[in-house]
Amino acid sequence: MIEVRNLSKTFGSFSALKDVSLSIEPGELVALLGPSGSGKTTLLRIIAGLECPDAGEVAFEGTSATNLAVRDRQVGFVFQHFALFRHMTVADNISFGLRVRERALRPSKAEIRERVEHLLSMVQLKGLESRYPSQLSGGQRQRVALARALAVEPRVLLLDEPFGALDAQVRKDLRRWLRHLHDDLGITSVFVTHDQEEAMEVADRVVVMDHGRIEQVGSPRDIYDHPVSPFVYRFLGNVNGFPCRSNGGRIHVVGTEMIAPDFAGHGERDVTAFIRPHDFDIEAGSEQANATLRHAVVLGPQVRIEVNLADGQIVEAELARDVFDRLSLHPRQKIRVVPRRAQIFLDDGTQARAQPTGNGSG
Repeated sequence: MIEVRNLSKTFGSFSALKDVSLSIEPGELVALLGPSGSGKTTLLRIIAGLECPDAGEVAFEGTSATNLAVRDRQVGFVFQHFALFRHMTVADNISFGLRVRERALRPSKAEIRERVEHLLSMVQLKGLESRYPSQLSGGQRQRVALARALAVEPRVLLLDEPFGALDAQVRKDLRRWLRHLHDDLGITSVFVTHDQEEAMEVADRVVVMDHGRIEQVGSPRDIYDHPVSPFVYRFLGNVNGFPCRSNGGRIHVVGTEMIAPDFAGHGERDVTAFIRPHDFDIEAGSEQANATLRHAVVLGPQVRIEVNLADGQIVEAELARDVFDRLSLHPRQKIRVVPRRAQIFLDDGTQARAQPTGNGSG
């Protein structure tokens, strides 16, 4: 288990971490997700021992590691830009951490060779051990970097934007491969990413960070379905925001009356309704048209459309390709946009899900 307790870290006048606490269970694969400057990489580097906190501590299996040197923490670290030795072969890069150990702790040459062969097979690079990094693709180089981190048999694997330097298709293939590899090894792993899809696809739990604090921790499904703040809602996928007022237990969003959450009370309250693009119904040929189709992009089985509401606001919606074709939608067409559900937030961050009233209109 990794325990992070009340960590704080500043760089000059910039507060990178502000009293951060987190527990990571043995065998978990956890994603630290957030925008640039959120503190995710600083947190990872403190866990690794590459940075020292100003306050707080890090513990492995209940034992404080705050003052341990990097080499004594038994962590494997994978960087975004591979950091391979260009003058070394693949085999030499993988075995480097073993060969530089103190003589008393260094495995024999035969043991090192056997471990390298095993890792080459594990990361699907068997037969490439004599090549140099310049002779490999970006995805292959990142696998070499991962094998090198695993060669020293770390108790914790840390990855800092491991696929950030790769193109989209290679990223997708490698993150699926990493998930399978983690399931096979069961090693406690923490990786940093700003890619929401990457975190949601790979991680057991996601830690959403912003401005040096943890906003929310949970399974990918939990944080997507139940975001605790407007920041988390906006950060995890596309969303439309509608400032509106709760009055008498009702709100009106895009011409649809919805039941306001109980916390809004029965007086007048300013709230914001957040609606995901896939939470709209689209109707064509309706006498109650409230929008104009502006643009449509076909994305395989889905179609993403932009519409102008009557008040000028631009809204993004998604619908199935067969529905789009059946409605024969085209630019400048008058349509009706109807929200099925909305997430309501007050200014203090209180939130709940709102549903339409019986007739679905107002």
